[in-house]
Amino acid sequence: MLDAMPHRGPNDRGVFTEGSSSLGHLRLSILDLSSDGKQPMHDEHNEFTIVFNGEVFNYVELREELRGLGHVFHTQTDTEVILAAYREWGSACVARFNGMWAFAILDRRTGAVFASRDRFGVKPFFYRETKGEILLASAMKAILAAANEKPAMNGAFLYQYLDRAVPADPSETVFAGVRSLLPGHNLFIEQGSLRTERYWDFDLSRFRKSYDYTDPVATFRSLLVDAVRLRLRSDVPIGVCLSGGIDSSVIVGIISGILERKVDVFSSVYAEEKYNEEEFLNAVLEKFPNTIHKITPTPERFFPLLDEIVRHHDEPVRMPSTFSQWNIF
Repeated sequence: MLDAMPHRGPNDRGVFTEGSSSLGHLRLSILDLSSDGKQPMHDEHNEFTIVFNGEVFNYVELREELRGLGHVFHTQTDTEVILAAYREWGSACVARFNGMWAFAILDRRTGAVFASRDRFGVKPFFYRETKGEILLASAMKAILAAANEKPAMNGAFLYQYLDRAVPADPSETVFAGVRSLLPGHNLFIEQGSLRTERYWDFDLSRFRKSYDYTDPVATFRSLLVDAVRLRLRSDVPIGVCLSGGIDSSVIVGIISGILERKVDVFSSVYAEEKYNEEEFLNAVLEKFPNTIHKITPTPERFFPLLDEIVRHHDEPVRMPSTFSQWNIF
């Protein structure tokens, strides 16, 4: 399974096997670049083992809260914080996380597994359940590599995709039997059986009650700046994508104000004047000078790269903007 997706983590590789369970991880180091951040990671009592993709942005605050409850930490990672939070609060721990994640925790005492995907599905999570075998992965190609029987094409999904680009069941994928854990859902494996459960949904009435309407501009600015500030926690250099649109331009401005130094900014520009937003990029960079890296995707590269783009996505690509993103990344 790891061999099927080496691009997902070039910095380290780890496998843990116990009984009928195996956990594997490819690491892209972002927090605590030392070997202390290696996964699969065990908790301080060697009772839980985790593989985790993503970031819990408020891990610093959570770590201090958990220290006050008696937990001891040996690394500077958010991974260890997830393990301690699960020990303290069980599956309810995800309600306290501010971040993006896909993780699985093995309870070594019982063989049970608790897994979760972030509220908006930023991080991918796929699974397949057959008789005597349950596979979990952050890419479908890993499941295809390990499946005892190769899944067939999901004809109903393909028909719906071609008809309106939205499947009737959002958990289905292009491969029959390979499912996507829905955003805001947890997954449990107990005594060989699998179930999923929603842990979060958007509650409009709750947000309306908590919103400060007296000064909406100040409230919005405070929330946005705080969200960006949390995402700057990193032990590697920060990069920013800038399209020239309102969202990314505001983010570049906020980062420039917080860091008070230049950061690397990455943008797509096009030769065709109709699609070129370079004037907006330049306007942002004039106000917030940063180090710009411009990439120019060309039509000549599109079809030669298409097979590779689809192979990495594991399924048909919905948006042509994916080609621009591919060239940048």
